[in-house]
This record gives sequence, structure tokens and C-alpha cells, in this order.
Amino acid sequence: VKATEKTVDLISYARKTQTRETRRRFHESKYSAREYVEHKRVLGLRDWELLFGFFEDYIDDVDKRILVFRNEFTGEFLVKRYSHRFQRRYLRKVRNKFDRVFESASSKYKTGVFLTLTLDPKTYKSIREGIAIGSKAWNRFMSRLRKKLGFRPPYIRVLEFQDSGNPHYHVVLFGIDSIGDHYELTEYLKKIGFGEIHYEYKIVNRNGNWEWSNPRHKPTKLHNHGVKDYLKKYIEKMFNYDIGVNSTEARVDDYKIALYFALDSRFFTYSYALYTTPKTGSHEYGWVFIGSYSIEYLPDWLMEYVRDSLSPPDLVEIGDYLML
Repeated sequence: VKATEKTVDLISYARKTQTRETRRRFHESKYSAREYVEHKRVLGLRDWELLFGFFEDYIDDVDKRILVFRNEFTGEFLVKRYSHRFQRRYLRKVRNKFDRVFESASSKYKTGVFLTLTLDPKTYKSIREGIAIGSKAWNRFMSRLRKKLGFRPPYIRVLEFQDSGNPHYHVVLFGIDSIGDHYELTEYLKKIGFGEIHYEYKIVNRNGNWEWSNPRHKPTKLHNHGVKDYLKKYIEKMFNYDIGVNSTEARVDDYKIALYFALDSRFFTYSYALYTTPKTGSHEYGWVFIGSYSIEYLPDWLMEYVRDSLSPPDLVEIGDYLML
């Protein structure tokens, strides 16, 4: 078996063999985190610490793993390092995508509305159920805007978890300057599943910088942030998850990335009308996923393959010289 290098991402296109032994399962730590939040409506510090422990166990394990594929046509093997969305390079991609989406919106729109939507923890039995309620309520809210405005306003929506674990959303709706009467909106949001508390602020695009239309009417604790930076800070603070375990006094914020992990939640979502991810080229098919293996406990056949594929070429003696 010869080592081959592929420049395309094969993981998403690998066909998993469907046997009883190899059918897809959750990672043990991921399963434990999912099960834990299934029965939690409110989180305390101890809960956050446990969730972060599951998250750390997962990261420690998968960062030492490789994925093995075999080409069903040629019989060749392919080994790739395990990749996941909590690696630093992926988190940088998330931040860069946020910037590109916002830049795209800035080139198309001059006005918008910044909106904070909350959920009432008394309306759900678990945080996962709260996320589901919020998702349905969001779709109904956007349908109402489409009927009222005649179009569906493009948006960027950031998910944030409060210290209690209660989810809420920070949203920018582009291309509009109002979403109606505050009190009328309050009653409608309660009706569809959101909490009674919500905030909305008009924003304007001034030479590519989104600012609060009325300097006296803007979110508290801004710390001189503009609209984009204020929204972005909710994403970036999730990327400092190692601070919590290294500092002498942990903050709940340092553990919150573990809840995105447990719930499979995205850091932010956006309208495809604002930005479409460019295609990366053609993909190759025919690769069957064999399994994932810890680099500390590789089976003998895989050790032999890795050793052969990484060994240097034979030395060839030519006169007084040795050439590779």
C-alpha cells in the first residue's frame, strides 16, 4: 500500500460502512454532555464546570486521533488528522466569516435594526427544549416580518447563553429602520415563544461603519463598541475557553463554549442573501471510512502502513556519493 496525498476535504464525502459494529455513535464525552443538558433548565457554576470537563475530555481525545479511509476502487489507504470546529484554526475561520458577512451587508444597506430577543426559562423544561422553542419562534417572527414588509430582511444572528444557561439572541436586521411598535411587538413575541424582555435599536451605516442612530438610545455596557464590535464580542469571548482552567478564579463565561458543544449550536447564523461560501473545487468520491484511532494506540496493521508511508526513500550509492 502506497501513501497518497489528497488536497480535498474527504471527511464529509466519505461513505461510512453500515455494519452493526461501525454504525455512527456519539463520542462518549459528547454523549455525556448531551445527556446532562437534557435534564437541566438552569445551570449553576458546578454545572458549567462539569460540562466543561466533558468538553475538555473530548478535545483531549480527538486531538490525538487520526481518521483512516480506504479507496473502494484502488484499495489505497488515506490517513487524516481528526478535525473539529473547536480547533483554533476553525474558530479563526468563524471570526473571519463574520467579518466578511458584515462587510457584505455594509456594501448593500444603509439602515438596520439591532434586536435582542430573550427566552423565558419558565416556558421550557430543559435548555435544549429552549433552543428548539427559540428556533421555531424565530421562524415565525421572520414570517411575520415578510408579510408586514413584503420581503424577508437579511440578518446576522448571534446566539449567547446567559450565566443561567438561558439562550437569547442578538440580531441585526438589515435594510429596514423599524420593526413596529415596541409594546405590540412585546405581545407578539410572548405569543410565539420568546420572552417578554426584548430591546431594539435603530442603526445606520456611515461610510462603512455601523453606528447607533440615536447615541442616547443604545445598549448598556457598550464600552465604546460600535454595532459590529458589540455583536462580535459575543462570538469572540467564546474562543477564550482555556482561560477558565488556567486562571485562579474561573468565570462562567470561560466555560460557555461547552454548551455550544453539548447542544451542537452554531455561534452565529446569517442570511445567504448576505454571503455565500465559495465552493472549494471538485471532490473525490469512493473513500470508505474505516475508523478513527488514537495515535497512542494504533493497531499493528496501521502502524506498519504509517511506518512504510513515512520512511525515507532508499539510499543509492553512486561512486563516492550517497544520493536519495
